[in-house]
Amino acid sequence: MVYLKHLVILILLLATNYISAQEINLSKLAIASAEHSKQAAFFLTQNLTEENTSADLLKNYHEALLACEKAIVFSDSAINNIADSSFSEKVALLAMKNAKNNQEKAMAILDELIALNETEIDLYSPKEATLLINNAVLDAYKASLELSDGKIVIAKTPSIKKDIPAEIEPEKTPDLIYRVQMGLFKQKIDTDYFGTENELKFEKVKEGVWRYYMGDFLTYKSAKEIEKMVKEKGYDAFLIAFYKGKKISVSEAIKLEK
Repeated sequence: MVYLKHLVILILLLATNYISAQEINLSKLAIASAEHSKQAAFFLTQNLTEENTSADLLKNYHEALLACEKAIVFSDSAINNIADSSFSEKVALLAMKNAKNNQEKAMAILDELIALNETEIDLYSPKEATLLINNAVLDAYKASLELSDGKIVIAKTPSIKKDIPAEIEPEKTPDLIYRVQMGLFKQKIDTDYFGTENELKFEKVKEGVWRYYMGDFLTYKSAKEIEKMVKEKGYDAFLIAFYKGKKISVSEAIKLEK
């Protein structure tokens, strides 16, 4: 079984190297990483939401681990082939490194779960591994967007375009920003669990409850794309907007943006 698993990974490595040699769009490698992470998340979710025998739990963990390993193969291939010569490529490279980091953390947890015997396995929850792998999905999809369109713009970072002279003055903090607010969590989660650290923040709502949000985004369109991805991964999310530090309605923000 172990031999077969490693053989599959070797075949995937050879395949992705061949794909890269054929100059495939790098966004497809990022998407492949995200899709395999989604598959891992599916098997983990089965162990959170369904009543399973110990044997079923272990089987799902093995399937999730294999999916994680496949995802890392594509993450590695993308990381090794991103040129890192433009702003979008730099953002994509960081996102893919975050995706791989979360995939590896999820794998480490899965390795521990698989090592448990059938009398112990039902005492442990894969909740943390599920969170990590969902974050990997988000980062990989973000990288694919950057590599294909460069649509996402991070606030407080100068956006470099080809038609702008090389000497660019530092960008000031924008007046108008959007954020993707996520659900409330009953336990504090490290910000790197969500991927790109400088985009993700949290605030304490009350004792034992934290609110997380992603941002800051300069356009409604880029924020809406992230909101959609967050929802697809099973998190509650909605847009909020601020103008000169004051919270305003999203409809007002759209008018100001125009």
